[in-house]
Amino acid sequence: MSVRYRLGLFLWLGISLAWMYAFVFLLPYIEFAWLLTLCGILLADAGSYVFHYLVDHYGQPVPGSLVHEFQRHHLFPHGIAEKPVSEVLYPAVRVVVPASLLMGVLLAVGWLPLALALLGFVVLSCWVLAQLFHRWAHMRPPALVRMAQDLRLLVSVREHALHHMQPYDTRFAVITGWSNFLLDRLGAPRLLDWLMWRFGKQKRGLVRSLDEISAFES
Repeated sequence: MSVRYRLGLFLWLGISLAWMYAFVFLLPYIEFAWLLTLCGILLADAGSYVFHYLVDHYGQPVPGSLVHEFQRHHLFPHGIAEKPVSEVLYPAVRVVVPASLLMGVLLAVGWLPLALALLGFVVLSCWVLAQLFHRWAHMRPPALVRMAQDLRLLVSVREHALHHMQPYDTRFAVITGWSNFLLDRLGAPRLLDWLMWRFGKQKRGLVRSLDEISAFES
């Protein structure tokens, strides 16, 4: 299993390096590249908020699923810091790698504008790294990472700790945390609940005990 995690991580790194190499030559042809990059980071952070809320409160924690992993995480918050980085990143890597390859094909045949390619690359990269940043928010990270957290460039240990406090209904973003204040104030969880209800999805809420999750693991 660990070999698969490592291979996936190396494949993603290789594809990402190829994209970055291409953008070295393409950036002069992209207007407002810095603004697109910032928008990509903001969009990815807001996306992590939405995704995190949904896997916390919807779906069944069947072993092997992302819902299961997130439910166990709430029961054992610091367990993520004990896992290898490759294992933490793999669930996102296996989705982002084919998406990145498809994006490259679309760009090569002229069906994807350069600006959208840059935006997509930033969003996809952030979504892979989201769980690494999440992992750092549950441990004492290296000094450089702590500096980035203090500067609010990455979600901090203190900020994310508030997400793990009752009633567990705020601060779901795990990249920079910039979207937490806005989405919490806008009542994003209630809006997402309404949308899921419209699609006929029943809210489960957080698993609160080992007994609840063990019923799915047995």
